[in-house]
Amino acid sequence: MIFYQKNMLPQPPSIRQSKGSVLLFSLWFTAGLLGIIFFLLTLSRETIKTTKDLLDKLEAQLQAESTIELLKFYGATGKFTPQRIENAHLQDLGIPSSFPLTGKAVQLEKAKFLKEVKVCLQDTGGKINVWALSPFVLRRLLIIKGIDDSSVNALIDSLMDWYDKDDLHRLNGAETHYYEVEKGFRYGPRNYPAPQSIYELSLIKGFNNPEIWEKISPYLSLYPRGMMNINTMDEYLLMAALDVPEEIAKQLLRLREEKGFLTLNDVSAIAGKRMEKLAEVIGIFPTMVVEVKVEAYCNGAREHIYCSIDFRPDERSPYRILEFSY
Repeated sequence: MIFYQKNMLPQPPSIRQSKGSVLLFSLWFTAGLLGIIFFLLTLSRETIKTTKDLLDKLEAQLQAESTIELLKFYGATGKFTPQRIENAHLQDLGIPSSFPLTGKAVQLEKAKFLKEVKVCLQDTGGKINVWALSPFVLRRLLIIKGIDDSSVNALIDSLMDWYDKDDLHRLNGAETHYYEVEKGFRYGPRNYPAPQSIYELSLIKGFNNPEIWEKISPYLSLYPRGMMNINTMDEYLLMAALDVPEEIAKQLLRLREEKGFLTLNDVSAIAGKRMEKLAEVIGIFPTMVVEVKVEAYCNGAREHIYCSIDFRPDERSPYRILEFSY
């Protein structure tokens, strides 16, 4: 007689299929669970990264805004010299005792509560004021910046047409017919010499060329109507404003660096020019209206603030914010 152990007996097909289904379900369930876990981990990492980036951005914004507030106090309580703002009240906080007004970037490396902040201050007297614009200075600057004569003529004529009150275009200029009919723009010339922004000039025929606008826009300012300051101009604007060659401008810059400032007598001695006429429009002291650019960084995040501050006090305030943008 032959005996079989119970576990040696062949199992019915239904039992084998049931076990296979359970195994397959377990594998699918495990794979799905692992997928969900992987998704949640990825989502968590992305959430953490997004949160960190947001915190870095907020920190950079806080740093930039704090710097603007600091500079308001700095300028309102400081002393303006021909080329700089001086203020020794904040040295304990690691703030420099002076800032140049020439647009040169200053890194606030030693500031106790600021990290990776860069500041640029530019006296508006070191730029061309678009409300009291001299076409002769602008023409020379355009030529110095490498723009050909025919384009310069068109730029100057178009600018004058934008400013004047009539609708008769100059030889190379443009009036309403050009903008609205020929080009189909939904605007025409202002017909008044008071643009509301320097960027308004980028609407003018010729100035709307990106290459030309990139060359000329850094030299334009809306504030204020006053004398140009030879102590805060760069080399190219010195050449244009004083109508001197490059070598003379370089000599003036070297002397300015050595002395800390230039006088009209210095210009007369080096350039060999009589300064009586230029003295009506060229000065040696800042306008006290300052264009401020602040860049703050935090772990790759960046915040940029631009503003114009008028530090000429009146009975209501020691300064005024003329323009502010992020």
